[in-house]
Amino acid sequence: MVLHEITVGFTPVAEAHLKLLPREEQAKAVSYIKRIHAGELGDATPLRHVNGLIWRKKLGDIRILFTYDKRNKEVIIRALMWRREDTYEDLTSLVNEVDVEKKNRQTKLKEKQKLQKRTESQAKKANKNKRR
Repeated sequence: MVLHEITVGFTPVAEAHLKLLPREEQAKAVSYIKRIHAGELGDATPLRHVNGLIWRKKLGDIRILFTYDKRNKEVIIRALMWRREDTYEDLTSLVNEVDVEKKNRQTKLKEKQKLQKRTESQAKKANKNKRR
C-alpha cells in the first residue's frame, strides 16, 4: 500500500508541551509524528464531542491532540497532554482556535476565487477588443 506524505506542523503550545515531556515520552511522540508524516495515522480517532474537529492519539499515558485536514493532507499538532480524568473536558480554546483558522482559510479561498474570476473576465474583454 502506497502511503501519501502528510505535512505536519506544531502550534507553539504543542511545542512547549513536547519539550516538557520526559525524554522517553518525547521519543514516543516524535516517533508517532514521523509516522503521521509518512501518511499513517494509525488508530487515531476524531473526538465526537467536538464534532470531529480535534483528533486524538493515545500513546500510553500521553494524548496527542491534533487537527487533520484530509483535503490538504495536513496535520497540526495542537497539544500533548498527560491522560487524566478531565483531559477532554475543556477543549474550548482548541476548538475556537481551529474555528478561527478554518474561517480564515475559507475567506482566503473566496478571495482567491473572486480574483480568478476577475482575471478571467478581464482576459475575455481583452480578447474581444483584439478581435475588433
